[in-house]
Amino acid sequence: MHISLCNVILSRKPAWPSFIAVAILFFAITSAATTAPAGQLLDFKTMQGKWTGFGWFVFGAAERQRARCEAIIQPNGRPDRGSLALKCTSSGLEIDGKAFDITLRGGEASGKWELRSHEITGTLLGNITENSFSMFLKPKKDGDSKYGAEFSTKFQDKCHASIQISVRSPIDLKKIDLSIRRC
Repeated sequence: MHISLCNVILSRKPAWPSFIAVAILFFAITSAATTAPAGQLLDFKTMQGKWTGFGWFVFGAAERQRARCEAIIQPNGRPDRGSLALKCTSSGLEIDGKAFDITLRGGEASGKWELRSHEITGTLLGNITENSFSMFLKPKKDGDSKYGAEFSTKFQDKCHASIQISVRSPIDLKKIDLSIRRC
Protein backbone atom coordinates (compact mmCIF):
# COMPACT_ATOMS: atom_id res chain seq x y z
CA MET A 1 0.00 0.00 0.00
CA HIS A 2 1.22 3.46 -0.74
CA ILE A 3 0.04 6.38 1.34
CA SER A 4 1.08 9.81 0.24
CA LEU A 5 -1.09 11.87 2.59
CA CYS A 6 -2.46 11.07 6.01
CA ASN A 7 -3.88 13.53 8.50
CA VAL A 8 -4.79 12.60 12.05
CA ILE A 9 -6.00 14.72 14.92
CA LEU A 10 -6.32 13.47 18.49
CA SER A 11 -7.72 15.48 21.31
CA ARG A 12 -6.92 13.54 24.49
CA LYS A 13 -3.17 14.09 24.64
CA PRO A 14 -1.57 16.68 22.37
CA ALA A 15 1.73 14.86 21.82
CA TRP A 16 1.34 11.57 20.03
CA PRO A 17 -2.12 10.13 20.00
CA SER A 18 -2.27 11.29 16.39
CA PHE A 19 0.38 8.76 15.43
CA ILE A 20 -1.82 6.10 16.91
CA ALA A 21 -4.74 7.53 15.04
CA VAL A 22 -2.97 6.98 11.75
CA ALA A 23 -2.35 3.39 12.68
CA ILE A 24 -5.97 2.97 13.68
CA LEU A 25 -7.10 4.73 10.57
CA PHE A 26 -5.12 2.62 8.19
CA PHE A 27 -5.79 -0.54 10.09
CA ALA A 28 -9.50 -0.02 10.44
CA ILE A 29 -9.90 0.88 6.84
CA THR A 30 -7.86 -1.94 5.45
CA SER A 31 -9.38 -4.31 7.95
CA ALA A 32 -12.83 -3.11 7.27
CA ALA A 33 -12.85 -5.12 4.13
CA THR A 34 -14.50 -8.38 3.39
CA THR A 35 -12.84 -11.71 2.84
CA ALA A 36 -11.61 -12.02 -0.74
CA PRO A 37 -12.48 -15.05 -2.88
CA ALA A 38 -10.24 -18.08 -2.30
CA GLY A 39 -6.75 -17.44 -3.63
CA GLN A 40 -7.39 -13.73 -4.19
CA LEU A 41 -5.83 -11.03 -2.01
CA LEU A 42 -7.83 -8.26 -0.37
CA ASP A 43 -8.07 -5.05 -2.41
CA PHE A 44 -9.87 -1.70 -2.24
CA LYS A 45 -12.83 -2.89 -4.31
CA THR A 46 -13.35 -5.76 -1.88
CA MET A 47 -12.92 -3.47 1.16
CA GLN A 48 -14.96 -0.59 -0.27
CA GLY A 49 -17.68 0.89 1.88
CA LYS A 50 -18.60 2.46 5.18
CA TRP A 51 -17.56 0.41 8.22
CA THR A 52 -18.69 1.19 11.76
CA GLY A 53 -18.18 -0.43 15.11
CA PHE A 54 -17.12 -0.32 18.72
CA GLY A 55 -14.14 -1.35 20.77
CA TRP A 56 -11.66 -0.18 23.38
CA PHE A 57 -8.78 2.24 23.72
CA VAL A 58 -6.52 0.60 26.33
CA PHE A 59 -4.22 2.90 28.30
CA GLY A 60 -1.44 2.32 30.83
CA ALA A 61 -2.50 1.21 34.33
CA ALA A 62 -5.26 -0.93 32.75
CA GLU A 63 -7.54 2.05 32.04
CA ARG A 64 -9.95 1.48 29.14
CA GLN A 65 -12.33 3.73 27.25
CA ARG A 66 -15.17 2.54 25.04
CA ALA A 67 -14.68 3.81 21.47
CA ARG A 68 -16.98 4.17 18.48
CA CYS A 69 -15.39 4.19 15.02
CA GLU A 70 -16.37 4.86 11.42
CA ALA A 71 -14.13 4.00 8.47
CA ILE A 72 -14.75 4.79 4.80
CA ILE A 73 -12.75 2.92 2.15
CA GLN A 74 -12.82 3.89 -1.52
CA PRO A 75 -10.97 2.51 -4.56
CA ASN A 76 -9.21 5.05 -6.76
CA GLY A 77 -9.68 3.91 -10.36
CA ARG A 78 -8.20 0.44 -9.77
CA PRO A 79 -8.68 -2.21 -7.05
CA ASP A 80 -5.03 -1.89 -5.96
CA ARG A 81 -5.26 1.87 -5.34
CA GLY A 82 -7.52 3.69 -2.94
CA SER A 83 -8.15 6.00 -0.03
CA LEU A 84 -9.46 5.72 3.47
CA ALA A 85 -10.84 7.88 6.24
CA LEU A 86 -11.33 6.98 9.90
CA LYS A 87 -12.92 8.65 12.88
CA CYS A 88 -12.93 7.12 16.36
CA THR A 89 -14.27 8.79 19.48
CA SER A 90 -14.45 7.96 23.17
CA SER A 91 -15.20 10.03 26.24
CA GLY A 92 -11.60 11.32 26.34
CA LEU A 93 -10.07 10.74 22.92
CA GLU A 94 -10.93 11.58 19.32
CA ILE A 95 -9.13 10.23 16.28
CA ASP A 96 -9.82 11.71 12.85
CA GLY A 97 -7.57 10.68 9.97
CA LYS A 98 -7.32 10.36 6.21
CA ALA A 99 -4.97 8.52 3.85
CA PHE A 100 -4.77 8.89 0.06
CA ASP A 101 -3.08 7.30 -2.96
CA ILE A 102 -2.55 3.92 -1.31
CA THR A 103 -1.15 1.19 -3.58
CA LEU A 104 -1.20 -2.59 -3.02
CA ARG A 105 1.36 -4.83 -4.78
CA GLY A 106 0.86 -8.56 -4.56
CA GLY A 107 0.79 -9.67 -0.94
CA GLU A 108 2.68 -6.58 0.21
CA ALA A 109 1.74 -3.04 1.09
CA SER A 110 4.11 -0.11 1.30
CA GLY A 111 3.86 3.61 1.22
CA LYS A 112 4.06 6.90 3.05
CA TRP A 113 1.93 8.77 5.56
CA GLU A 114 1.82 12.25 6.99
CA LEU A 115 0.40 13.82 10.14
CA ARG A 116 0.00 17.45 9.21
CA SER A 117 -1.08 18.45 12.71
CA HIS A 118 2.31 17.34 14.09
CA GLU A 119 4.44 17.68 10.94
CA ILE A 120 5.39 14.00 11.08
CA THR A 121 5.82 11.72 8.08
CA GLY A 122 6.78 8.09 7.77
CA THR A 123 6.58 4.79 5.97
CA LEU A 124 4.05 1.98 5.95
CA LEU A 125 4.99 -1.65 5.43
CA GLY A 126 2.54 -4.51 5.48
CA ASN A 127 1.26 -7.88 4.30
CA ILE A 128 -2.11 -8.76 2.80
CA THR A 129 -3.84 -12.15 2.50
CA GLU A 130 -7.33 -13.16 1.37
CA ASN A 131 -8.76 -12.48 4.85
CA SER A 132 -6.23 -10.43 6.82
CA PHE A 133 -4.00 -7.39 6.79
CA SER A 134 -1.05 -6.53 8.99
CA MET A 135 1.06 -3.39 8.97
CA PHE A 136 3.84 -1.51 10.71
CA LEU A 137 3.78 2.29 10.82
CA LYS A 138 7.17 3.94 11.26
CA PRO A 139 8.07 7.65 11.46
CA LYS A 140 10.61 9.05 9.00
CA LYS A 141 12.56 11.38 11.34
CA ASP A 142 15.03 9.91 13.84
CA GLY A 143 13.66 12.22 16.53
CA ASP A 144 10.26 10.56 16.19
CA SER A 145 11.65 6.99 16.37
CA LYS A 146 10.11 6.34 19.80
CA TYR A 147 6.72 6.15 18.06
CA GLY A 148 5.38 3.22 16.12
CA ALA A 149 2.40 0.95 15.71
CA GLU A 150 1.83 -2.65 14.70
CA PHE A 151 -1.63 -3.78 13.81
CA SER A 152 -3.49 -6.68 12.31
CA THR A 153 -6.96 -7.04 10.93
CA LYS A 154 -8.86 -10.27 10.52
CA PHE A 155 -12.02 -10.50 8.41
CA GLN A 156 -14.54 -13.03 9.61
CA ASP A 157 -16.79 -12.60 6.55
CA LYS A 158 -17.92 -9.90 4.09
CA CYS A 159 -19.58 -7.94 6.90
CA HIS A 160 -17.37 -8.31 9.99
CA ALA A 161 -13.74 -7.64 10.92
CA SER A 162 -11.66 -7.34 14.09
CA ILE A 163 -8.69 -5.03 14.59
CA GLN A 164 -5.88 -5.18 17.16
CA ILE A 165 -3.27 -2.42 17.33
CA SER A 166 -0.21 -2.35 19.59
CA VAL A 167 1.14 1.15 20.07
CA ARG A 168 4.70 2.22 20.89
CA SER A 169 4.76 5.81 22.11
CA PRO A 170 5.55 7.96 25.13
CA ILE A 171 1.83 8.54 25.80
CA ASP A 172 -0.30 6.16 27.80
CA LEU A 173 -2.40 4.71 24.92
CA LYS A 174 -0.97 1.21 24.50
CA LYS A 175 -3.52 -0.88 22.61
CA ILE A 176 -6.66 -0.59 20.54
CA ASP A 177 -9.19 -3.42 20.07
CA LEU A 178 -12.09 -2.90 17.65
CA SER A 179 -14.89 -4.86 16.00
CA ILE A 180 -16.29 -3.25 12.85
CA ARG A 181 -18.99 -4.13 10.32
CA ARG A 182 -20.40 -2.82 7.08
CA CYS A 183 -23.59 -4.90 6.58
